[in-house]
Amino acid sequence: MGIQDAYVLGPPTPQGAVDLFRGEWASRLPDELGAEAGEAGLFDDVRVEWAIDAFGPVTGADILELGPLEGGHTFGLLRAGAASVTAVEAAPRAWLRCLVAKELLGMDGASFLLGGADAYLEQAERRFDVGWCSGLLYHLDDPARLLVRLASLTDRLFIWTHVYDPEVVAADADLATQFDGSVRTIDVGGTKVDLHRHDYQHATASDAFCGGDRPDSWWLTREGLLAVLQRCGFADASIGLDHRDHPNGAALAIAATRTGPVLPPAAAGYPPGQQASPSSRRGVAALPSPTAMAGLQVEVAQLQDRLAAIEATRTWRLHSFITRNLARVRRRLARLRDRTSASGT
Repeated sequence: MGIQDAYVLGPPTPQGAVDLFRGEWASRLPDELGAEAGEAGLFDDVRVEWAIDAFGPVTGADILELGPLEGGHTFGLLRAGAASVTAVEAAPRAWLRCLVAKELLGMDGASFLLGGADAYLEQAERRFDVGWCSGLLYHLDDPARLLVRLASLTDRLFIWTHVYDPEVVAADADLATQFDGSVRTIDVGGTKVDLHRHDYQHATASDAFCGGDRPDSWWLTREGLLAVLQRCGFADASIGLDHRDHPNGAALAIAATRTGPVLPPAAAGYPPGQQASPSSRRGVAALPSPTAMAGLQVEVAQLQDRLAAIEATRTWRLHSFITRNLARVRRRLARLRDRTSASGT
């Protein structure tokens, strides 16, 4: 690749900026841009309209958004009259796509911050009019921890998330392979709820992956989610967009308004600096699946073969893409091996 290949020498266009992340966009950008990106309609999303109908206007509101992905809901909230949206995104390339969208769409009221949502909440020194958490809880190791910390900073909450529903999982063969039956029971200020282990399997090897930073996550049930919200002082919760037939598992939206006192995170069992670790987890320990490890080993071999072929033809851009994927798969395989070794099996 020559130095000139690193420049964009044509006239500036929205498509040129979008193409910096060609193949990685999840969202379909507003039609007025005339730029092709992803397919998901997050910049014109019914969830924003539903939430505002459920808990009232956001005109003039300062909103904290966790996990904006590419800024679709940020755009919708600003268009609905929000004064500002502070959006915290942990995935560096998703954060960069947020900055592209902000520039192209003139989202002057948005502030996109690169970092972990839970870490941000732990050190936050201000309250917000609305807390917005869409598409994040089911990617976490302890979704209750984030909920407790977010709920302590606001009196209005919007949540959209997948939840563990045993009937839905049992009825879907693909979904059933993602849950191995591991359960953790946690105590949230005296309220006990169960978390169910979900395995991303091979999805993390893709450049388009937009999940969590671990090979697995832990899902709340619908009942557990509502119980945590009630314990945090949000007994007034409207439920909508309730889809048990969602292709990725049962999902629902919740718009909640505070009815009770703030639950301090420390009183809920989440003191400052508290982070879950495998050694401190309660419940059934989840060991790496031999099938998952074998699948990753096959994927490593396939990527190595492709890399050798690319090196022979000196196709350097594709070489870089495959190299990144290979590194990702090797890191995941190493993590699984470490967990297996630590378990003594």
